[in-house]
Amino acid sequence: MYFGDAPRILEVQLLTHQDVLKKAGRIAEATQTRYMPPWPPDPSYSHFVGERVLKDREIETIKRWVENGSPEGNPAKLPRQPAFPEGSVYGKPDLILRMRKPLAIPGDNKDQSASPHVPSGNRMGQDGEGSAQSPHDSRGETPRPCGFEG
Repeated sequence: MYFGDAPRILEVQLLTHQDVLKKAGRIAEATQTRYMPPWPPDPSYSHFVGERVLKDREIETIKRWVENGSPEGNPAKLPRQPAFPEGSVYGKPDLILRMRKPLAIPGDNKDQSASPHVPSGNRMGQDGEGSAQSPHDSRGETPRPCGFEG
């Protein structure tokens, strides 16, 4: 969700009534100003299939719900909680590449371009992580330059 003056992504979990209660006032404000849900196309100009634009009556419903203390609905009508997989859905990676030092990306809402140096010619270690001691890849071959300089 977006909250604050400048658009930025802020992970806000809204899975339970308690989660929503913590942000109810901000949710009402963000929907009234049409800051949320984020939808860059102008709905007064054109419409799209699957557009994420709240109708005026939906925004008013959220506003009234907050003004009335954000009461919880009927728990029997709640949808099932989503089940999120642990770890990667793709399984364990063949190789994990680590940068020598962190790449700092400022939160200034500007496009960033970076070419980080990631050592990639590493021999696989016993734990599946690359080892910086070897100039060869996991097949024992010397890697070719990939154009990333750091």
